[in-house]
Amino acid sequence: MKFKEIEVGKSEQIRALLTGIEERGSKAGTRYLILNFTDGEQTVTANYWNCTREEFTAKEGQVLDLRVDAKLYKGSTSYTVQSYLLTDESPEAYVTSAPMDPVDMFNKIHSFATGLGVYGMLVCTLLEENREKLLTWAAGKSVHHNILGGLLYHMYTMLQSASQLYKVYKNILPLDRDLLFAGVILHDIGKVRELSCSSIMSIDYTPDGNLLGHLFIGAEMVGECAKKLGLPEEKTLLLQHMLLSHHGKREMGAVTLPAIPEASILHHVDCMDAEMYMFRSAREETKPGEMSDKIFALDCRVYNPKN
Repeated sequence: MKFKEIEVGKSEQIRALLTGIEERGSKAGTRYLILNFTDGEQTVTANYWNCTREEFTAKEGQVLDLRVDAKLYKGSTSYTVQSYLLTDESPEAYVTSAPMDPVDMFNKIHSFATGLGVYGMLVCTLLEENREKLLTWAAGKSVHHNILGGLLYHMYTMLQSASQLYKVYKNILPLDRDLLFAGVILHDIGKVRELSCSSIMSIDYTPDGNLLGHLFIGAEMVGECAKKLGLPEEKTLLLQHMLLSHHGKREMGAVTLPAIPEASILHHVDCMDAEMYMFRSAREETKPGEMSDKIFALDCRVYNPKN
C-alpha cells in the first residue's frame, strides 16, 4: 500500500519512513505533531493529534506501520495518523534518489566545467570543495528535487537544457557561453549551506539559510573563491549577478532582476526544470485519467492522461 492508493474518506494500513517531526499548538490549546513520511515513491505530511514530541516514541529515520486516514481539505488530500507501531526495517528502501548515479553526474558536470574559460577554475574549485555534500544534497525542502542527489540532478538537467537554448540564441545576440554555463552550474551552490540534509532526506533550513538564503550565500561563495583565484572584478560581478537574479522577480526572492541575457536564460531554465520535475512527480502520484491534488507551486492540479 502506498499513500497515493489510499482513497479519500478511507483509513488504511501503510508502512513508511518517518523523516520529520514538528510539534505545534492548536487554536484550542492542545498540542499535535506534523509528521513527514516517505513510502519510497511519495513524500507526505500527516497530522498526529493530541500528542507532544516527548510523548511520541518514534524517531526520525525509523520505519513505522501506520493507520492513516485520508480526507479532502481545500482541494488536496490531507492525512491523519490514527496509530503507529515501530518496526526494525532498514530505511534504505524508502529513501527516494535521483534517477542517475550521483558520482557520474558530478564527474560529467566537473568535466564540462573545465572548459569554461576564465570561469573554469572557479567552478571546478567550488564543485570540488563541496563534492561530499553535492553527492547527496537535495535541491529543496519540499517544492522540487527534494530527493537524495536532487541538487546535482537539477544542475545536470539544467545544463542540458541551457546547452540547447544557447545554440538557438547565440545566433540572435552575442552571448557569453562560459558565463551562462558557470551560472547554471553554480546558481544553487548556496544550498549546500542553506539546507541540512540527512541520509534519510530529513531536510531543513540552517540558520544561514533562514537568515540569508541561498542566493546571497552562493554569491558570497563565488566572491570569496574569485578573490583567492584572482578572477577579474567584472567577471566576478557578472557571475554574482547570475546567482542573485536567477529567481527572476523580487517577489520570488530575487535580490535583483536579470540585467543581462545570460541571467534571463538561467532564470527561465531554472523555472522550467523545477516545473517539469513537479509535473513528473504529480503524474507519478496520480492514477491515469485523474487529476492530482493541487500543486501549490504550480497553482493548479495536474492531469495524468490515460494513455
